[in-house]
Amino acid sequence: MSSEVAVPVKGRETGVNKFRVVAILAILMLYGSTNAQSNVSASTVPVRNLTMNDRTMNILAALAEKYRAVIGVYGTLLGSDKGVISISVEHGTLADVLNAIAAQDRRFEWHQADDGSIHVSTREAPLPVIDVLIPSFDAERLGRTEAVPQLTQVPEITSWLNLHHCSMDEMMAGHPPRNWEQFSVHIKDKPL
Repeated sequence: MSSEVAVPVKGRETGVNKFRVVAILAILMLYGSTNAQSNVSASTVPVRNLTMNDRTMNILAALAEKYRAVIGVYGTLLGSDKGVISISVEHGTLADVLNAIAAQDRRFEWHQADDGSIHVSTREAPLPVIDVLIPSFDAERLGRTEAVPQLTQVPEITSWLNLHHCSMDEMMAGHPPRNWEQFSVHIKDKPL
């Protein structure tokens, strides 16, 4: 499972601490898009007798795997992520679980996109690079480790990263991810 983290990095020219943004876009696509549910509302996915006590990122990874959901996590987290939350849903939905996570870990909020993917983002420091409009991006047979380096070569992303003195890398939190099947991406006039 992956998460985004901001790591303080000393600015070269000014000596001011800046934050290096570490991001991965489709963070919890544990089975690849062909096996994940799409266009399914989190409010219709039944959850029965679920109890979890763990860090938020680990719980989100477990939910993505158990319910075959695409859950993306983005934003900036400062400091360590050692806080454990406890979620218990006897009879509810995946939306109930996500609401419980957001209520206990106030750093995060969530919403669901029209395509069924679940977006979890930080409340206080949203990452505006996600809103950068990509005129065109096509990549064939990407693996998990190739996705972020390919995206950083998109001129609009490169410009945003340079303007904000950021870099984009992949960073893992929790259990090491499984190797994903290779996938293709074709984007035209869409936000990152």
